[in-house]
Amino acid sequence: PASPERRTQLRRKYSLDLQSYVVLHVGHLNRGRNVRALLPVQRAGYQVVVACSTSTPQDGGLAQELVRAGVRVIAEYVRDIAELYQLADCYVFPVSGETSAIDLPISVLEAMACNLLVVSTPFGGLPMYFSAGKGLCYVRELDQLPEAVEACKSLADPGTREMVRPFAWAEVVPAILRDVCLELGLARSNST
Repeated sequence: PASPERRTQLRRKYSLDLQSYVVLHVGHLNRGRNVRALLPVQRAGYQVVVACSTSTPQDGGLAQELVRAGVRVIAEYVRDIAELYQLADCYVFPVSGETSAIDLPISVLEAMACNLLVVSTPFGGLPMYFSAGKGLCYVRELDQLPEAVEACKSLADPGTREMVRPFAWAEVVPAILRDVCLELGLARSNST
């Protein structure tokens, strides 16, 4: 999570209005990700920032449509992607197509690790691991995105960082190593 000072510094670095409420989406720039659903969020008075994956083809027409509407599209590689999460107020994940993202989207976990408010479709495994409430809101219909962002806006401490803590490296790696050792028959006995 970023301090208010750090958020201000990053917004200056990326030439964003310091007073805007910034809504972020990170991922592939294609129609399957429902990125167009962010246009009503932009029209509702928020500053939408879309950071595009540089490892997959980008839909140039979609990028132009977003830019014409005032969305800030970052189509080049960002070395420290955490900066974009840190400058944002809210993360929106509008994906609904089963094959348009992995079952537990990394970008949502990254946003939660930065303690951002998250508005998402109930995509894949997200509802299985994370209940709606506090700083996480699920929308069934994409036209609900602007209202959901507005409803979340008043939360001072989203609490999403605590929700995602079980997925931190310090928690996950020992569990993976334990499972691998068990699978390979390398488990240590209690006496050694």
